[in-house]
Amino acid sequence: QKQSACLEEEVTMLSGLNAGLQEEVSSLKEELAQAKRQIKVEAKVGVQSKVAAHWKRTSADAIEERLRGELTQLRRSLAEADERANTHQREAARLTCSLE
Repeated sequence: QKQSACLEEEVTMLSGLNAGLQEEVSSLKEELAQAKRQIKVEAKVGVQSKVAAHWKRTSADAIEERLRGELTQLRRSLAEADERANTHQREAARLTCSLE
């Protein structure tokens, strides 16, 4: 029962980690959207020179590339956490059955 409680605690912790990762992804997506909106506004108004606009587009592309890499890593981490949670749930079920 103690091991089952530990497993449940780990599943809860992994769920919290998942929620935190999803929040971070949302934040990064908003950051990207903001950068793209800023580029569009600056291009429409014509406030900045072509070099500055190019730098901003390059910056947005770099943010998008970073986001893609982070999303890939987050997906990997989530898949690993999900697999660990599934393994723990199976083990908890096996232990419960063996205790009965």
